[in-house]
Amino acid sequence: MTHSKKTIGILGGGALGLAAAHKLTKAGFDVTVIEKSTERGGLASCIKIGDSYIERFYHHFFLSDNALLDLVKELNLENDLLWLESKMSFYSEGKLYAFGTPVSILQFSALSFINRLRFAFSSLYLSKLNDKPELHTTPAVDWIKKYGGGQVLKIIWEPLLINKFGKHYKELPISWLWKRFQVRATSRDKSGTKEKLGYFKNSIVVFINALTNKIEQQGGKFIYGVSVKKIQQEASKIKVETDTETFYFDNVIATFAPEIFTRITEGLSKEYLQKCSALKYTGVVCPIFILNRKFSEYYWV
Repeated sequence: MTHSKKTIGILGGGALGLAAAHKLTKAGFDVTVIEKSTERGGLASCIKIGDSYIERFYHHFFLSDNALLDLVKELNLENDLLWLESKMSFYSEGKLYAFGTPVSILQFSALSFINRLRFAFSSLYLSKLNDKPELHTTPAVDWIKKYGGGQVLKIIWEPLLINKFGKHYKELPISWLWKRFQVRATSRDKSGTKEKLGYFKNSIVVFINALTNKIEQQGGKFIYGVSVKKIQQEASKIKVETDTETFYFDNVIATFAPEIFTRITEGLSKEYLQKCSALKYTGVVCPIFILNRKFSEYYWV
């Protein structure tokens, strides 16, 4: 079966849009990617500072990211991916502590010694759990308080959860933290003490450029600097209106936030709109500082 005449519009040229475009063009579909930014990669794009490219939002990869690693191999970028040992720290009461290894946790004097042990064993226990329904319904703060104790919650987890999820932190299920533990565990060595994370030399722009070039070689088309204004069904086609022209596709993949998608798309079911309206969002600010010396010896505080 050939898909050469079937047209697909991908709205958004970020990581999700590029991954979809790569698979679909490889399968023979006629693909057009519409991206409102003038830069490649959407939220995964970079800015140029001097002679270097800096990612707008920092990225790293895990040893378990098999789909990405297969794509890196396909794009002949294996020599452009560096695996570096990560060094973490924890800032508490005006002091910066080494953090993340068994030895550093035992030396973490912001907790009493017994609570250092409770933190270590509760974290290990969580990482070893199998997926089960109660993980998705038990609030993280309740689980941590039960197995790690009140001091572990107050000193370590509560500040981290508040900084990441704001006023919604108490609603977060422990399954989120469980999954994070599992993912990070796959990037540790056999001893479990050292973690390695992957970074592209000269930033992720190397990967984005190689992937977009590959998509173009497979027949994909890119339109940059164009915003989508309306999506609607028209006969057997899907009509996509932008601020410059109108497109007609057999199928459309929209990769932007449901909040935006539901606002500009006509004919969506009431049930779907209700599901989307129930989603909660919180803003993220990712500042970039240009310094004349290293901020610290740690990659993450």
